[in-house]
Amino acid sequence: MIDVLNLALPYFGLIFIGFASGKLKQIPDTAFAQQYDTWVTQASGAALIGTLISVLTLTSVMWMVRTHTLPALLFG
Repeated sequence: MIDVLNLALPYFGLIFIGFASGKLKQIPDTAFAQQYDTWVTQASGAALIGTLISVLTLTSVMWMVRTHTLPALLFG
């Protein structure tokens, strides 16, 4: 369990740094969708969900590589 936390902490740190820098620059969460004035709420929600899924996916794959549980030939 500690290995998973050690692998996940850098990703959570990057998310925090990105969030904090956006707030310091006073960039609204929906800035990119507002440029085109469409789907503002859905775009910010999709970005959040995509980021959380990538954190879980990358952490899982890195844990599998570290513990040698990832098969050598994935598509063979």
